[in-house]
Amino acid sequence: LNYILENYAKIFIFAENDLKDAGFTNFFQTIFIYLYKNVQLNNHQLNKITNTINEPLKEFTMSAYDLLIEKGIEKGIEKGIEQGIKQGISLGEYQVTRRVVISLLNKFPNWSNEEIAEVANTSSDIVATIKQEIAN
Repeated sequence: LNYILENYAKIFIFAENDLKDAGFTNFFQTIFIYLYKNVQLNNHQLNKITNTINEPLKEFTMSAYDLLIEKGIEKGIEKGIEQGIKQGISLGEYQVTRRVVISLLNKFPNWSNEEIAEVANTSSDIVATIKQEIAN
């Protein structure tokens, strides 16, 4: 890691000449992304690298970094949506269970939590929680 940080400019000394070549830019992006992910560069180390290279290469390095950030944001959004859907389903299932339990409690006030739980296909703890909710 230290070698890469200290010699980044030397490693890519000729890269500036090849930035117009699409094949090279893909190669460079791949190397940068590999280094970023596997060496786990932090912002301080990234700044150190970008301060040692010439402007065109610096801009390209930062655009590769921005691409990584963008991909991370996209992944985060996807994961957030997925979790939101799961939570929404769980909440919806709970609301249905809650309505059934309340209906059973109203129809059969003498039934135990276990009996209501059995008919509502839930646990007696959930029945107790719902009883507390409606009591308040």
